[in-house]
Amino acid sequence: MSQRNGGQSGKKKNLTEHIVEVLTDRIIRGQYAPNSFLREIEIADELGVSRSPLREALRVLSEQGLVEIKAGRGASVTPMTVRAASEFYDIRAQLESYCTQLSVEACTDEQIERLMDAFDSLQRVDQEGNLRLFQDQNTQFHMMLYSFCPNQTLVALVETFWRRGARYSRLLRFDGNRSKRILQRKRELIQFIWSRDAVGAAGCVKHIILSGKTDVMAAIAAGDPFSYWERARSRQRTAEPV
Repeated sequence: MSQRNGGQSGKKKNLTEHIVEVLTDRIIRGQYAPNSFLREIEIADELGVSRSPLREALRVLSEQGLVEIKAGRGASVTPMTVRAASEFYDIRAQLESYCTQLSVEACTDEQIERLMDAFDSLQRVDQEGNLRLFQDQNTQFHMMLYSFCPNQTLVALVETFWRRGARYSRLLRFDGNRSKRILQRKRELIQFIWSRDAVGAAGCVKHIILSGKTDVMAAIAAGDPFSYWERARSRQRTAEPV
């Protein structure tokens, strides 16, 4: 009897995790726009699930800051405001720069070599022109660096903020020029790490994070953040001489 209940509990947990992943992806991509209501019946029917695991998934998303749940009104996607974005990036800059400092102070020569290999991979992806893969590997580079930090509570906080900030990252003006700037800053960061300059590395990471703050705030202020830079690129192409 207990095994059966345990199996059912495990299945429910896996189903809830799957729903969380699906809804998170849709929120990050802007399919569910900020402030939009998440209609439980429609989503449950679409995903072919009951409302019980869906509600549990919405509760998880609420804890992650992606969804707001209000009594009598249900769940809606957390709004994106200029102020919230500014505060978010300021907090990220403080957390990740400190995490970087501790990581550089504690990391081994072998870990630095792994980080340099990750940077080499990032450069190869940039040469291939695959911007989406570049973003993914850029994230992996930072997560590897932060994993060297001996303060696991701090690492957990950083990871939580990365998950919460995924949809902000979608608003970055990401093109070939931006990837070149990212690589240049990474080279500077690698130099600080190689020379064991923990304070310099921390300052470099803080600069990297805050450099994206302006782009994100501009997109949010435009009122249609997920298409802002695409519209800007279209205007630029239209204005270019033939």
